[in-house]
Amino acid sequence: MKRVYLCVLFIVVCTFMGCGLKISEKENEKLSRIEIYDADGASIAVLENQSSSDVKSFFDNEMWVIEEQPDETLTPQYTIYLYQEKTRTLLQEEDAERYEKIVTCVTYENSDVVKYIINEGTVPGIVSEEDLTFYFTGTKAFFSEIEKICSI
Repeated sequence: MKRVYLCVLFIVVCTFMGCGLKISEKENEKLSRIEIYDADGASIAVLENQSSSDVKSFFDNEMWVIEEQPDETLTPQYTIYLYQEKTRTLLQEEDAERYEKIVTCVTYENSDVVKYIINEGTVPGIVSEEDLTFYFTGTKAFFSEIEKICSI
């Protein structure tokens, strides 16, 4: 009977040890990186250590309107890659890649159309890139943010 009490006491102590532990969202948040390239593939800007709120304000997706695939006459202007920090594991090597690509966006000259491609690795082996490609009408805030960054 003494062993049962000790086991129950051990379980209760272990359970309540974590109750006072408070981890803020900021401490647990995965950071992101945004890379912007011109049509020739030259790097224009790299935004490191972007928080979720930074990424959300940059992409402002809630206001985007989905479009049908545009005609082929559009000329690419910028390619934007969004990377997110990988989840760290105990088995992961120290020199492993820190980020994984989540989304690729392509903007077009003289157009408000944005091609939005979700990385296949995000949903491995289930769907093709064609199924993960969408077209949107980008917001003025999105395009002005890109122009602001690219003009620096």
